[in-house]
Amino acid sequence: MHTQIRALLWGSLVLLMLPLALWCTGLAWTPTWISGAAPWLYGVTESAGTYGAAVTSMLWSAVLLWRWPRSRRAALVWLVGVALMLALGQAVKTVIKHQVEAPRPHVQWLSAQQGLGTDPYYRLQRSERQHWLAQHNPALPAWLLAHWQHETDTAFPSGHSVFASSWALLAWVMLWPRRRYAALALITVWAVTAMGSRVVLGMHSAPDLAGATVLSALLVAAAVWWWQRLPARW
Repeated sequence: MHTQIRALLWGSLVLLMLPLALWCTGLAWTPTWISGAAPWLYGVTESAGTYGAAVTSMLWSAVLLWRWPRSRRAALVWLVGVALMLALGQAVKTVIKHQVEAPRPHVQWLSAQQGLGTDPYYRLQRSERQHWLAQHNPALPAWLLAHWQHETDTAFPSGHSVFASSWALLAWVMLWPRRRYAALALITVWAVTAMGSRVVLGMHSAPDLAGATVLSALLVAAAVWWWQRLPARW
């Protein structure tokens, strides 16, 4: 277990490098961040979102369980445990969002252009927020506006980043001790790219990513603790 916790800590530090670097720059999001790479980044974002999470989970589950020296029963128990961990992460994320109520970067920017704070926007109902975004869309691509309208809640922590960092930290815990470095690098790069895409698309800032990573680290640590207490014959 000590090896797994050490791997978890190293993985957390790697993932936290992105929000730390963003925080050090002190830059605030503007539409100029949207570039030719944005549609590609949107695809990566969706791989950690509502529509792509299931496919991504199946893919990474297959990678992590490949050549795993445990029984099929153990693999099934592991899959159930991971599903519960991911669901719990999203539930906790939602509770925190309602408590913190941090505005999304694109809402801050759009509100500033109108000479307003973000409070009036977040007092609106969901349908009214969607209409407000359509009215004040600064000539951005239709797919980005649709993405903004789909997620009109608050920012902290990032749900996409909770999902992505959870898979990355699971990979560190399971693959680092087995020296499967190529697969570990693949999942880590995907997670960092997914987290970075949330910033480029104006959905999140550095604290949202850092909070998601810390939450995921706690969830994975709990999962490791739970797994270690299962019967050895599994």
